[in-house]
Amino acid sequence: SEPPPAAVAAPPPADLFTRRSLQFYFDALQSINLAIYALPYTPASRGPALEHLARLKGIRLAMIADGLFPPTGLYAAEVAAAQRVGDAGAMRAVIMGIEDPGVLMERNVMNRALATFAKQGLSECMEVFFEMRRKNVGRDVGTYNILLAACWNPRDVDEAPWVWEQMRAEHIEPNEESFANVILCCRVRGTVDEGVAIFEGNREAAGARMYSAVIRACSSAGRVADVEKYLAEMEEKGIPQSIKIKTAIFEAKLLAGDESGALAQLETMRASPPLTIDNAIARDVISGLAAHHKFDLIDTIVQNDFYRFFDARSTSLVLHELLKTHQPARAHALLGRVPAHVRSDPFLARLRRRVWLARQGEGA
Repeated sequence: SEPPPAAVAAPPPADLFTRRSLQFYFDALQSINLAIYALPYTPASRGPALEHLARLKGIRLAMIADGLFPPTGLYAAEVAAAQRVGDAGAMRAVIMGIEDPGVLMERNVMNRALATFAKQGLSECMEVFFEMRRKNVGRDVGTYNILLAACWNPRDVDEAPWVWEQMRAEHIEPNEESFANVILCCRVRGTVDEGVAIFEGNREAAGARMYSAVIRACSSAGRVADVEKYLAEMEEKGIPQSIKIKTAIFEAKLLAGDESGALAQLETMRASPPLTIDNAIARDVISGLAAHHKFDLIDTIVQNDFYRFFDARSTSLVLHELLKTHQPARAHALLGRVPAHVRSDPFLARLRRRVWLARQGEGA
């Protein structure tokens, strides 16, 4: 097991740096830099990245003690190491702690930090965004695309117009990703008409991302005709369609009340050789059904083997919804129908116990 960050991230001993020349520090930084950027973004990189982060901190503190100014590259390396650790707090500490006016943080470094904070919500992003302004780091369309993507979160979606206005106030031209993000924000806000209008008004920029966004927006509102129209346009223009986009017509028909049409769409997808249905797509469809409490359709899918890939995660999504809606008997029946290897998956252990306890309470 990996030691706690505090144990690994202690500064290296002072006698590690016996030479105090600027060249020595640059050489040390270069070797650590090469090691950091060679690390992939995987859990296995966390331990080595923590060690590199500790060494970088030691170099920075030693340089300051020697009256030398740490270079921009050192701070950039610390941000990169913190990214691979997955430690947003460490990254924030590096960025917020730079007070030397001679340090010019590169825009792409700050954008990478923004992208990490975006997963936590817009408020975390804005802290870094305002720090970019304070440090006179130029913003670009990538900066604002990250902020717009952070607005997909329902609690932040009402801030999307402000982000858009800030981007235009800086005379930054939006690109396809910008329009796609705004359309997806409209989907979250429930203003699908506005999203469609944005798409139609900027067709010259439309590619796979914008089509995907407008199709997802229309499917969430049950607008079957619009979904079919945009899918046909993609095919006509030769724009690749992901299997996930193909599930949009299923969602649209489902929300429009056409359950038989939705099931027919699933059967069509299953019968199309290029459109193999995998675990991710199964989860996408199943989670949509569970969220709308279409448990009868889920039963039909299981019974008719629509998904040989009905895995533990798909099952957990349905079980959660069944327990939330106080249907333990139905949850128990579902567990009895899924394949044995799914039912015995450790991922479902806690849910199986919850179903059992709920059944006991129901019997009492």
